[in-house]
Amino acid sequence: MALAVAPASAWGFVWHPPSTLTVLNLTMGDMRIGPDSLSLRVPLPVEFDPANLESMQRPPLMLESQAPLPSAEIAPTGGKIFLRGWVAITGVEFALLAVTASMPKDWTGWSDRFIQDGLSNLGEAYTKPPVWDDDHWYHNYVGHPYGGSLYYNTVRSQGAGPGESFLFSVLLSTQWEYFFEAVAERPSIQDLFITPITGSILGELIHDMTVSMKRNGTSFPERAVILVLNPMSVIFGGFQ
Repeated sequence: MALAVAPASAWGFVWHPPSTLTVLNLTMGDMRIGPDSLSLRVPLPVEFDPANLESMQRPPLMLESQAPLPSAEIAPTGGKIFLRGWVAITGVEFALLAVTASMPKDWTGWSDRFIQDGLSNLGEAYTKPPVWDDDHWYHNYVGHPYGGSLYYNTVRSQGAGPGESFLFSVLLSTQWEYFFEAVAERPSIQDLFITPITGSILGELIHDMTVSMKRNGTSFPERAVILVLNPMSVIFGGFQ
C-alpha cells in the first residue's frame, strides 16, 4: 500500500488514499479507511514546525501502575511434561541399576551371575508371569512406595493432574520391573501394585505438603524436608 504524506497546516499530516470506505470522526481528528489505504488526520500542537519534526512536543506517557510485567515464560504442558519426567527418571534408574549391581547380593537378592544371565532373565520376565518376591520388608513396603511417590511427583510437580501422575507412576513402575530389574529377576507382584498405588497416595500427600510449605516461602528446615521427600519438585521448580 502506497502512502502519500503532506503537511496539513494546523491539522498535521494526512495520508491520502485513492478511495475512502469509512470515516471515523474522532475527538482529536479523523481516520479514513480504504480498501488498500489509510488516511489519518490528527491535530498537532501550535508550536509544531513542519520543517523540524523534532520540535513536536508529545505529552508524557502515563501509566496507571508501575508494577513489573509478569514473566513471559511458558510452562511445559501435555506430552512435554511426560517426556521431561521420563528422561529424568530413566537416567536416574540407569545409575540406580549400576549402584544396585555393586551392592551385596544378600541385600539385593540378585543372582551373582545376573549380568551373564541377563538375556535369559529377560526372556523369563516376558514369557512367565510375575512372582511373589521375598525381598526384605523395607524394600517392598518402604522403598517402593517412596520410589512410587517420586514417579508421581515427577509430573505432578510440573502441573499434571492426579490421574495423569498416577498413570505415569504405573508406567515407570512397569518399566523398572520389566526392563531394569528384569535382567536380574522376575517382575514382582508386590512391586507392580505397591509402587504405583501406595506411591501415588503418598505422593499426593507429599505434593500437598510441598505446596503448603512453598506458599509463603520456605525456611531452611522446610527446604530440607522437601529435598528429601519431594526432590523432583526441586529439580523442576526449585523452592519457589
